[in-house]
Amino acid sequence: MGFDPVGAGLVASLNNPSGNATGMTPISVVLGQKRLEMLRDISPKASVVAILVNPLSPDAIPEIGSVQAGSQSLGLQLAMFNASTVNGIDAAFAAIGGQKPDAVFVGNDPFFLNKRADIVARGADLKIPEKP
Repeated sequence: MGFDPVGAGLVASLNNPSGNATGMTPISVVLGQKRLEMLRDISPKASVVAILVNPLSPDAIPEIGSVQAGSQSLGLQLAMFNASTVNGIDAAFAAIGGQKPDAVFVGNDPFFLNKRADIVARGADLKIPEKP
């Protein structure tokens, strides 16, 4: 289980890895921009997107770069929020609620996957409406 096998030098490319490397990767670096495009498809009127990232994740900086590139090409404004603990998730969502974004993008991190029920509940509490 790894984050970016190409960036870590474990494989030559995702299309042609070669060698004897096996495992899986969430390939968040490659998919960050695509996930943001999908968010825009779901909420086409969104202009401000909150992004929740785990600053302790080794994949945070590359994923943020990918999402920032996507936000620029889509004309979206990003508001960054960090969380690496359960209390951090609560604090981040309290801050997100104060900013009133049009959508929330949750970074691809194993910690967030494990806390997905809490994150979904906190996101539902925001009651982010679609702009008219």
